[in-house]
Amino acid sequence: MKNLALLFLLLIFCASSAVETADDSSHSNDYEIARAIRQAVRDADHELLNSSLIGAWRNYLKLVAMDMNLQTQPLILIRFDEDANFRTQFKKIIEWQISLERKETRNFIYYYDRESPIPEVILGVQDAHFEEITKLFSINIDEKLPYRYDLTEKQDRFYPLEDLRGGVVSANPFALEKAAQVIFSYVNSQVPCITQPLSKIYGDYFENPATSKAYYEKCLEEIKLHGYYSMADLFAHKEGLVESEQEWFSAYAFVYLLDQNYKPQEITKFLESVNSEMTKFEVISIFEQTFGKTLAEVELNNAFQQHVKKL
Repeated sequence: MKNLALLFLLLIFCASSAVETADDSSHSNDYEIARAIRQAVRDADHELLNSSLIGAWRNYLKLVAMDMNLQTQPLILIRFDEDANFRTQFKKIIEWQISLERKETRNFIYYYDRESPIPEVILGVQDAHFEEITKLFSINIDEKLPYRYDLTEKQDRFYPLEDLRGGVVSANPFALEKAAQVIFSYVNSQVPCITQPLSKIYGDYFENPATSKAYYEKCLEEIKLHGYYSMADLFAHKEGLVESEQEWFSAYAFVYLLDQNYKPQEITKFLESVNSEMTKFEVISIFEQTFGKTLAEVELNNAFQQHVKKL
């Protein structure tokens, strides 16, 4: 009976490991496919780039897939054939390649209109910012980030690197917050309640800690007036989305103190360890394992708990 119980526990452990591996593998596959297709479009010849024949592109991607691992190879054509959103992204990056000028730096590939070139001084700042953030958080991104500079854009946008358009789209050649968001989403695009505040701190406010602190104090005032949403609830709320202003104030205040009190590598480790498939209680457990304190302790120590609201 004892052996049977041990066997049962072993089966549960294996099943749990398989689920985690599948989730990690899925994320890895998405990124590998997106990176390979971005490179394939950049390498395509003039005739193919200007071809509207779906079959020609499908045959080209079949060749691209041959250089990928056996698990990922069939996924390219499956998504090309069956996923309309995937084809929309694919058409968009082809359009960028055909219609826009291109300039590469150490860490970015900029796409821009010939009439609206990017100031050279900006390119150096973006590269320096990228290198400082990735070094600080021990994040190794093994491709250059696409950056579409477009004066017609009304707001800065970013796409995680699992998206074929992965990178920044902006009318602002100095969109450091969105560049930081791409960097952090490379580690984990499923917990914006952590990565969005981090991107604010290490984007807009990175070179000005006083501004970052002042904004934190504004968040505290808002929390005292209108309440605090626990990070445990935000993690479990629609895959960690930050939808209301009060949720944002709560998330920023928490992440600001997390950043002040723990090493960047510890934050990276936490981001690497959680995913949207986990329950709230699993995320809370990983938080404690990573930072050595419970989530409730961190919130209580910083007087957030007395203002808690429920989502």
